[in-house]
Amino acid sequence: MNKKNRLILNFGFSAILLILVLSITFSLFGQDTTNDLVKFIKNRYSNIKDYQGNIILQQGDKGALQNGEMLYKYPGKFKVTINTPEKKIYVSDGKTLFIYYPALSIVATQQLRGKASLPYGQSKETVDYLFDAYTFNFTEGKALYTFNNFKVYKLKGWPKRYEAGFKSLEIYVDDTGFIVYQSAVTLEGKVVRYYFTSYKTNVDLSDLLFNFDMPDNVQVLENIFE
Repeated sequence: MNKKNRLILNFGFSAILLILVLSITFSLFGQDTTNDLVKFIKNRYSNIKDYQGNIILQQGDKGALQNGEMLYKYPGKFKVTINTPEKKIYVSDGKTLFIYYPALSIVATQQLRGKASLPYGQSKETVDYLFDAYTFNFTEGKALYTFNNFKVYKLKGWPKRYEAGFKSLEIYVDDTGFIVYQSAVTLEGKVVRYYFTSYKTNVDLSDLLFNFDMPDNVQVLENIFE
């Protein structure tokens, strides 16, 4: 694989890592301390079986806005389909992550084991990991701000250790307790962000949506991120 394609795949992994780290929902309203917040996160997340939403993803401050759809189902199943400006599909059945770039005729795979199996944002265990790895605070005081059609609280997170994955995180949470905006600075200093324009929770998604059918005539790169 040439250097350009490898850079594309690596940056794509940063984007999907952000989605995995931050695809959680919680209610923080009326919570004044981190301990209270963690309790509400665990309680809220235990009631989320699945969700779907329309998202916009941007990689880099000047990167093109990428429109797509996100599906998630507990435990650990997710699918992100980027439709414009270039088709890309990220899908996991909870055991294997597949990243498909039709324009490159490449499918990158990653077995979710060891470090790659850390349950970023996909389970109750993830909540424990997230707040063990990052410290969160309100960025501009505990007040509601307008973001798109949402009323949101803004939080900023900093890693407690290098292995956390990002230099910093920023999260906007709407007045129902759902994270509608996420931004992260990678260890290389690149900015990756995505946000919801709409979403629905507990919509009874089929497991079949998270199966990946390998296309014909593609180059398969196995465990590329190890």
